[in-house]
Amino acid sequence: MQLLSRFHSPVAVVISLLAILLATLNVNIGANVVSPANDFSNLWPRKISFRTGGIITCFMGIALMPWKLLSSYSTFIFGWLGGYAAFLGPVAGIMICDYFVIRRRVLVVDDLYLRGGIYEYSRGFKLAGSVGTGSGSGDGAGGIGRSSGARSCMTILGLLDLRFRSSLTMR
Repeated sequence: MQLLSRFHSPVAVVISLLAILLATLNVNIGANVVSPANDFSNLWPRKISFRTGGIITCFMGIALMPWKLLSSYSTFIFGWLGGYAAFLGPVAGIMICDYFVIRRRVLVVDDLYLRGGIYEYSRGFKLAGSVGTGSGSGDGAGGIGRSSGARSCMTILGLLDLRFRSSLTMR
């Protein structure tokens, strides 16, 4: 923006600001809309197209009210990031354990993309993985209400600061 203040022509400033706006929108759409739109369309391919997935993403982005998350640092850090880490820790732990311990670093890459391959399990879900994710995220899920003033034994003991690490190592 300091460079824009050196332009003396208002037309050059407007064109430059439009270029910055266009670049920002392109990066944010690519980073924050394309991935979830693909995820939604892969969730139910017969009914949800990529376009519909993008629309769902837009409505969810508004429904999550990001302006409230960013209203204070404690809400964002302890509420959103802490709760997010409580659920990502078990997922990372299961993936690491599956790859290094169970599969001994051997993957059949072709079967990752095949119907009826060794990774399809029961309609795409593995019960043990779902149970592990649920039990692993249970210890940190109490922290989601921390920003709203809710108290739990995890909050009192100060264990919520270890949410990601504790849920990762539980698996």
